[in-house]
Amino acid sequence: MTSVADTSVDEKVASLLMETGHRYSAVRRRLVKVLRTAGKPLTNSQITDSDNSLVQSSVYRNLNVLEEVGAVTRINTNDEFARYELAEHITEHHHHMICTNCGDIADFSLPSSAEESLNLSLRKAAKDVSFNIDSHRLDSLGTCVSCQYVLSPPAVESLRTVIPTPWDPRRHRDLAISACPRPDAVWG
Repeated sequence: MTSVADTSVDEKVASLLMETGHRYSAVRRRLVKVLRTAGKPLTNSQITDSDNSLVQSSVYRNLNVLEEVGAVTRINTNDEFARYELAEHITEHHHHMICTNCGDIADFSLPSSAEESLNLSLRKAAKDVSFNIDSHRLDSLGTCVSCQYVLSPPAVESLRTVIPTPWDPRRHRDLAISACPRPDAVWG
């Protein structure tokens, strides 16, 4: 995904907030900056970890306001943590790969030819059921590389130097936990 200019994002967010009678406060600016630079949707915890000046309760309140005005999109996965990102009309159209194990999300974009083909297929499907499509989003579900590493021994030979042999998840729990963004999803 390409980076959108800071001033462009700030102008769009400020405009959305102003239209609904809200201010673009310093806290909201920092929150938007964290989301803009993250490169992927973040949980509240990940947001506060990225900027120590942000307080968790304030982040929740401000994310709700930014979501209400359409500046931020909430993404719910199969874990208990919602993730947030700047809305597509502020950044750019993209899709998500969601790990069904830990809930981590990676953004990706399709080549324009694939997007055109997808749009054509969706319009045909919509026509068959008399549906009018405004836009689309594509969420691919699977297992991220960290969880693959935790759930089964990697087959990559180059990793043999860091992976104990023979691999035993019970004996090497600490190594497995350090490799996974959400170890509680695997280890309970």
